[in-house]
Amino acid sequence: MTINPYEATAVAGIAPLDVPAEKARRPISVWLLEALLLVVLVLTTIGLLQSLRMAILYPAIARQVLGVFVAETVARFAIGTAQLLALRSIHLRKPGGRWLGMLFLLVLVVLVFMLPDTTTFASDAERGGGWLARHVFIPGLLLWWCYAATFSRKARRYYGTTAG
Repeated sequence: MTINPYEATAVAGIAPLDVPAEKARRPISVWLLEALLLVVLVLTTIGLLQSLRMAILYPAIARQVLGVFVAETVARFAIGTAQLLALRSIHLRKPGGRWLGMLFLLVLVVLVFMLPDTTTFASDAERGGGWLARHVFIPGLLLWWCYAATFSRKARRYYGTTAG
């Protein structure tokens, strides 16, 4: 029997695509999604703690805008909890984690379009390139990442599902 040096599964020890989900390795797209979720979770937690710190340091101002402060605090806590749930579900290979990860990436795609563009450009060529990047390339890459982390063959194997 000849050894094929170009066969990745035999040489690198990578599990074939028909192994059980418990033994399947985590795809790089899932690792990156977990890293992004962790970074955003840390930033959300920092924002929540800063908001609470300001309420403690300036209680008179916090009482004046109590409704806004409470709504902001509850919203940040809910967003942080959802991120933590998504991160835990993805890491533990729960089928719901796959959908939470997809939802998180789709929210990022929507935010790309909703956030105001405050960039100044020196020329029309730069402005056109910026528009193309913002409206075509970045959403396209995020959508591809969404597919790779949730519906690709490796992701389905990782989550233990065979159907899309």
